[in-house]
Amino acid sequence: MVGIDKLPQKMGINYLLSYSGLAPGRYILKIWVENSNLIKSDITEIVLVVRSPFYKTWWFLLGAILLVGATVYYIYNQRVKSVKKAAQLRAEYSQKLAETEMKALRAQMNPHFMFNAMNSIQKYILKNEPTLASMYLTKFSRLIRVILEQSQKKSVSISEELELLELYTDLEKCALTANLK
Repeated sequence: MVGIDKLPQKMGINYLLSYSGLAPGRYILKIWVENSNLIKSDITEIVLVVRSPFYKTWWFLLGAILLVGATVYYIYNQRVKSVKKAAQLRAEYSQKLAETEMKALRAQMNPHFMFNAMNSIQKYILKNEPTLASMYLTKFSRLIRVILEQSQKKSVSISEELELLELYTDLEKCALTANLK
């Protein structure tokens, strides 16, 4: 083989030549026959082409690069979607929490109770009882302030809750007293 063998190779009885591990490329194999009198035949040239394994071809490498790129792009998109979904869930949770806090505040600041409290203050004023009106107004404003302060907190101590309930019941008693007179 031109470029491979330094000396001509002799085929044995089975007429086999073996060239393993040839690098990809184009090779020329020159063959001739010699008889026992050492007379040579014409030389026949056989062109052999050894191709690269498929995983070393340009189209395979390009396909592998595209596949890796597509996989990275897919994973990136999935991660972006996941982050957006988590942000959306956090926003929805925050909105629902705010709505719940407002409902709790509205429940504490019952409109019916507020109306009754203002009516009681008005009755004290109209009956010319400024001391009772002032005392009732002070308790009412203190109750509103405590409710608003507690609505800012995530948790409330038992003593703060007891103070709120005492103010509420005192106002209810005063309202009953004002309405009975």
